[in-house]
Amino acid sequence: MNKLLTKQIASLCSIKTPKFLVYDKQKLKSFVQVSKGLGLPFVIKPNSQGCSIGVNLVHTETEYHSALEEALKYEEILY
Repeated sequence: MNKLLTKQIASLCSIKTPKFLVYDKQKLKSFVQVSKGLGLPFVIKPNSQGCSIGVNLVHTETEYHSALEEALKYEEILY
C-alpha cells in the first residue's frame, strides 16, 4: 500500500489524518526538525510496506536513528 497516495486521496475526500512528513534517503531531516514538525512521539515507516514491517514509534533521538536505519532497509522513501 502506498501510504502517501492514500493520504492524498483521504485529503481530497476531506478525511482528516495525522500530520506527516515524507522524505527520501537523500533528504533526511534531523531529529529536531522532525520532532518540531510532528511533535513527540512520532512514527517512522516505509511508504509502501504493510503488516507493520519497518514501523517504529520514536520518542528519542537514539530511537530516531535506529528507526531510520530499520525503515531504510525496506525502502528509500519514508513516511
